[in-house]
Amino acid sequence: MIFLLVSCATTQKNINADRSIKVNVSYFKNVPLLPTENLFRPVHDVYELNVNLKEKRHSYIISLKADKTLVHIMFLNKEKGAMPEIRYDDKGIKLSDIDFPAGITSQEIIAQFQWCFYKVGDVAKVFSENGLRLAIETEHTSNKEIRRIYDKEKCIIEISNSPSLIRFIDHKKRHSYVLIPIR
Repeated sequence: MIFLLVSCATTQKNINADRSIKVNVSYFKNVPLLPTENLFRPVHDVYELNVNLKEKRHSYIISLKADKTLVHIMFLNKEKGAMPEIRYDDKGIKLSDIDFPAGITSQEIIAQFQWCFYKVGDVAKVFSENGLRLAIETEHTSNKEIRRIYDKEKCIIEISNSPSLIRFIDHKKRHSYVLIPIR
């Protein structure tokens, strides 16, 4: 997802799940991460990730594996040293060798993955409980689902999910990414 724009700001290496891990979505509205068991279907693919963060473009190849116990994201095109990775399970978030740009956290990366790949009802419920709204639109002819997250009447995040790509746009933070499966 929106993730992985390496360089700039170092983030916390491990975040324990002793208490709810939350992500700031809109101003003073924070949403907790969902448990891994809320995944819609297992994911095990390699993707091309193209990111636009405040007019800077980045491109990565990532391996994404997720099931009902673990979300694991690994960057495959790091030039030197170990490949950076993020792991999320019921114990929390673990990072290795990753520096994120200022304004991007590991919690946001996992949350954005969840908003794209988790069950719609579970995602809608967590937003509703925190003063936000998730609207779903399905285009049956193109097999595309569009998820829009609203704060009051303003759309703050749009996610288009089709078999050929996932497009994530965060209007508030002014960043976007496109995730394309490599077949």
